[in-house]
Amino acid sequence: MDFFLDTGLLESEVSSFIRIYRSGVDAVHKVASNINSAHWSNSTPCDRWSAIDVLRHLEITATDAVESLNIAKRAGPNQIMEEADLAVFNERALRMLPRHPPRDHLQRFYSAAMLYLEMVGAEPNKPCYTYKESIWAAIDSLGVLAVEWHVHAWDLAAATKAIYSPVEPATLARAFHRGMPYLRPPTDSSWIAVLSACGRTPA
Repeated sequence: MDFFLDTGLLESEVSSFIRIYRSGVDAVHKVASNINSAHWSNSTPCDRWSAIDVLRHLEITATDAVESLNIAKRAGPNQIMEEADLAVFNERALRMLPRHPPRDHLQRFYSAAMLYLEMVGAEPNKPCYTYKESIWAAIDSLGVLAVEWHVHAWDLAAATKAIYSPVEPATLARAFHRGMPYLRPPTDSSWIAVLSACGRTPA
């Protein structure tokens, strides 16, 4: 089955999803690298997590994505968690993850995120996750994670009162609409709309 055709995702859009994913990974790396030691305990707009907890969450999310795709390859697509279950999983995972220096969490995030990009690039049509009887391909998960990376780059920047915005918000909005039917989608293709759909209140 060709998921690109069946889901209406054109090859040009596949390339754009890959591009925004990579730019999201780079954005997290750049923003996090500019946070000094005094600011890692600052709160962020994300569930009142500190900057270091957002970074640790990013590591967890990237490594879990790799594991989930490996499971999907062996046993078929994974059932996606509902929002409430996901929140519980995130909090539990944060409690269980040992604390390390920020640079170590950042390196683990970057390595796992780039490995995931390589895995999806090898099999972009691979059935990856399900939601209410529908199936999404790995390339859609790449779009979902691209939204995650860019929004958390914004969270990390906010911890130091800096401003971050991506160069392709319309593509992120498209990825949100395609890959996250379990959330209320952005009302338009702007970055502010994407942030609002992710529960943020941008100034």
